[in-house]
Amino acid sequence: MSEERFSKVFFTSPLPMVINSLVDGRTVEVNDTFVALVGYAREELVGHSLVDVTLWQRPADRARISGILRSKGSVRAYETDLRIQSGESLTVLLSAEQVILSGEPCVLIVATDITERAHFERSLREFAEAQADLLDRQSESREQERQR
Repeated sequence: MSEERFSKVFFTSPLPMVINSLVDGRTVEVNDTFVALVGYAREELVGHSLVDVTLWQRPADRARISGILRSKGSVRAYETDLRIQSGESLTVLLSAEQVILSGEPCVLIVATDITERAHFERSLREFAEAQADLLDRQSESREQERQR
């Protein structure tokens, strides 16, 4: 009954979710929301590693997440970039939890697409840096005028 409830939540969730085997790294299951996010067909994902479909923009992030997962049992809100089927890059927050499903050790991964937020934050940082540079140049100009 518990696995049945989990299954219903997993498949109806508006959040992209994937279940990977901890034994061999293959994808055990994905929900429709994850399929829609990454653009790969379900058949291209299930039974394969996410490394096989080159979802990781930076493979070092995958290794870092795996290390945290092994040492702590879970990962919360890890920001990383994924390369989706179209070749585009998405910025996501990943949370992962070790679970046992049908007797197999797995990891449940939940993704939140923050691409727009990340672009907005980057634009704000660039704007703030440009404003700081402008103020620095104005201060230097005033100082040069005073020295004349």
